[in-house]
Amino acid sequence: MQKQLTMTNEELCALARDGQRWAREQLVENNLPFVRKLAHSIWGKNPDWSRALGIEEEDLCQEGCLALDGCVDRFEASYGNKFLSYAAPAIRNAMLDVVAAAQSRFEGRHANDLVWLDSLRQEDQRPLSYFVADPYQQDPERIYLRKETIREVRTALQKSGARLRTWLFFRFGFTDDKEHSVAETARHFHLSVSRGKATDKTALQTVRRYYLKK
Repeated sequence: MQKQLTMTNEELCALARDGQRWAREQLVENNLPFVRKLAHSIWGKNPDWSRALGIEEEDLCQEGCLALDGCVDRFEASYGNKFLSYAAPAIRNAMLDVVAAAQSRFEGRHANDLVWLDSLRQEDQRPLSYFVADPYQQDPERIYLRKETIREVRTALQKSGARLRTWLFFRFGFTDDKEHSVAETARHFHLSVSRGKATDKTALQTVRRYYLKK
């Protein structure tokens, strides 16, 4: 069981396509946290409206899991994509389809009770910015995918020496969540720019070799 939990999405997907049912189930189980976060994000944008439409978070989760499972047979690892990056749009679209269908049914039942947006705007004097999503708010989907990438890069860095690992951790913001240029990183470690460029090239080649071997 421990081995199954440590297998990558791509490895599980390959086994699932070969008919290993347990691998397909494990793939869904491993990515359930992502599906739940995305469902909560969509449902939670307007909980009152979601309830009025009769939508539950669990409904969105179920559709998301079905969409994820459907991506197994279409995913092509040879293209170099990560499975979850490939599946995420399909999962989101499946959930949004649930919302759209519920909204259509709701409008059909309450066609005579709908309020025109113009009249609502006259009654509600809150600024228009109140109704617009904050462009600086981080998308949970992007946060999750970034964490997956960071986790894989950390694994690759374990294959390099401590010196190169320390360089890349600072260079790409693993320590302070801020990416630094080669020149900035060189100054941080008291190196010349030319020495920094050479170190950066060696470190990136180490990581690339890890991914080419996968």
